[in-house]
Amino acid sequence: MSIFFNKGITNNSFVALIAEHEGIIVGYGGLILRETPGDFNRDSYLEGDILNMYTVPKARRKGISTIILNQLINEAKTLGVSKLALHTSKDGEQLYRSVGFNKPLYPYFELKLDDKIL
Repeated sequence: MSIFFNKGITNNSFVALIAEHEGIIVGYGGLILRETPGDFNRDSYLEGDILNMYTVPKARRKGISTIILNQLINEAKTLGVSKLALHTSKDGEQLYRSVGFNKPLYPYFELKLDDKIL
């Protein structure tokens, strides 16, 4: 998996942020960027997925994930991203709702094509 992220950092399609305390990483978050086909308004759009948000258990409930998430959102705005998406656990739902994430306007479906993947 590190090949994917290294490639994304090199070609500017992935942004990674970490939080450190006394030289120890205590939190992390990432943003994958992708260009999608446009419509009558624009030729294409830049969209993003927030992923791998994590704070070590000892550092939780101190606002670290909120800071990382807000920085990722600000970076997305700076880059001209039109829409952000993410998957969440029940534990993270309150954080994401607090900054404006909500259920998609249209239902989101998945079709798993290969049992060996995922």
